[in-house]
Amino acid sequence: MKWFGQSWGAPMNVEEEQCSVPVGWPCFWCEENVGVADQGMIDHTGNVYHRECFMRPIIGSVAHLLKRCSCFNPESIECDPKGYTRREAAKLALALWEEQTEP
Repeated sequence: MKWFGQSWGAPMNVEEEQCSVPVGWPCFWCEENVGVADQGMIDHTGNVYHRECFMRPIIGSVAHLLKRCSCFNPESIECDPKGYTRREAAKLALALWEEQTEP
């Protein structure tokens, strides 16, 4: 695994190789192109992810983090916020997760 952009202080920013930002490459999660100021990673298969898009499948949706998804309420159909792109929803989820996990 390689990472790109400015360090966000994660262990991977020390333990893994930094590479140049793959500007213009599509993100595997959201399909939006990576921009010059983006942070993210490239996995062992060559898939490129924005940092928040890489984390989104791991941490879950905003609804999951708020315990309002079907994991917690079997009748719920709530997932990502309506009207948001996949990347916007991933940014919201990561911000909420970081807030919830602050020491």
